[in-house]
Amino acid sequence: MQTEIIHLPSLRNEEYYTFMNQVIGAAETNGLSEPFAELWAVFKARFEVLKRTLEVVRKSVFTAAMSRTDRTRSALHRDLGLRVRCALHYPDAPRRAAAVRLGNLIAHYGKLAGFSRDQKTGALDNLLHDLNRPDIVPDVTLLDLTGLLAMLGEAAAQYKSLKMQRNDEDSARPPTSAREARRAMNEVFREFRLSVDTRNTLVAPESLNAGVRALNHLIGHYNALIAQRAAARKARALAMWEMEREIDNAVPAAGV
Repeated sequence: MQTEIIHLPSLRNEEYYTFMNQVIGAAETNGLSEPFAELWAVFKARFEVLKRTLEVVRKSVFTAAMSRTDRTRSALHRDLGLRVRCALHYPDAPRRAAAVRLGNLIAHYGKLAGFSRDQKTGALDNLLHDLNRPDIVPDVTLLDLTGLLAMLGEAAAQYKSLKMQRNDEDSARPPTSAREARRAMNEVFREFRLSVDTRNTLVAPESLNAGVRALNHLIGHYNALIAQRAAARKARALAMWEMEREIDNAVPAAGV
């Protein structure tokens, strides 16, 4: 009996910590760790480092606020793009022309959905700068987007402020980052799993089967969680794409 494979990077920090904690419980309860005492000691030691590191990350007063602000600025950016596209339907040519110019400007910086947070910050800074250019402000005013841009600018500035404050907080954190702790944990987990598989292949002791079944049951649960999240993410992306396509297809063929 062989152990199942799991894509550990797909787990969020809280899920990752819980998974590793449950691996320890399953392995020790079912005697899976006993034949690998030296490796298991390393496993437990690295888990303690992971635990201390993630505790500090969870306690950050800025992490949750940054996530909320990031969602807000992303939503406002999407709203801006959709309102500009809708303006392509206006009956008067000046507004349609303004929508074309603004649409080209927004498209130049791409869709933020595929960007990292830092990339998103840079793209929004540049976009907001361009939207406040003297030659572009009349288009913004004509389409009544001034208030929306003000909210987007405020959300973008708030995110950068929170990021700076969290960077200052980072200096007080342990020398091992969450990413480093997870990488080290990944390595020892993989080594443990391969050691179990090798021993089962060469010796095939019945005493390990219960532990392997327990570990596989646990891995199966988290693989299902990962698959469910991926499907939901794909469904959201498809819904957004279909909505944008519907708007695009409704634009008059004659253009501006």
